[in-house]
Amino acid sequence: MASHLFIGFSTQNIVPGATRTTLYDLDLVKTDLLNQFMTRKGERLMLPNYGTNIWDKLFEPLTEATKTSILQDVLEVVNSEPRVTLQDFNMYEQNYGIVIDLSLLYVPWSVVDTLSLNFDAENKIQN
Repeated sequence: MASHLFIGFSTQNIVPGATRTTLYDLDLVKTDLLNQFMTRKGERLMLPNYGTNIWDKLFEPLTEATKTSILQDVLEVVNSEPRVTLQDFNMYEQNYGIVIDLSLLYVPWSVVDTLSLNFDAENKIQN
């Protein structure tokens, strides 16, 4: 039996007939980050600071002030997750949305991987 540092559950992308999916290690960390990026600040009950304001920036011009605000949100989310460290950050507009590419160091495993976030106008995030 394999040893895992982190074990969690998800109700997204489950197989037919199952009620949840078990996630381990890197997949769990990525899902936890995506959950926070998918949540607008103020949406989470009893956690008003959980989430991000990036969704509110979709229809604003991508000025330096907007980019700085988005970067602050990204840093807040990434810094709230002790299992990752931000290595690099890239942001650009695409098809009426904002794409953010994060290069993250997954600390427990010393693995660097890219997480690409596509915030689109339909308020759906794609990874």
